[in-house]
Amino acid sequence: MILIHGLWDVLTCFNHLLEWICPEAHGREPAAKFKDGTRTQRFYYRLWNSTDYKNIKDLCNNLKHFHHKASGPDISIEKGAKAGLLRAGDSLSQTYFLSDHEDVRVILMAVYREYKGYFDGAFK
Repeated sequence: MILIHGLWDVLTCFNHLLEWICPEAHGREPAAKFKDGTRTQRFYYRLWNSTDYKNIKDLCNNLKHFHHKASGPDISIEKGAKAGLLRAGDSLSQTYFLSDHEDVRVILMAVYREYKGYFDGAFK
């Protein structure tokens, strides 16, 4: 249960950080003008429209409201070392959180790299 709460905390932060970066968007789909707007607006537009961020947003909202939408990701939990999921450092009793059969860690890292690029100034 602790793992699920930890995952919930990370998903919530990764989901809502975008709203905190660009409060003028009000956490909604970005206006078309954002595509060529300020650096912050362009970042909001880019991340909002990425598949990985959409997946995190869907996961977060599904968990928050305790329901699964037919259009949402297929969520599952796998326990134990699994071929194709096992990474260096994983224990044999590893718990994997999967979204559409993809390890949530992979999705989180893709969005993390986007945020890191924004805060490091690499995103222009």
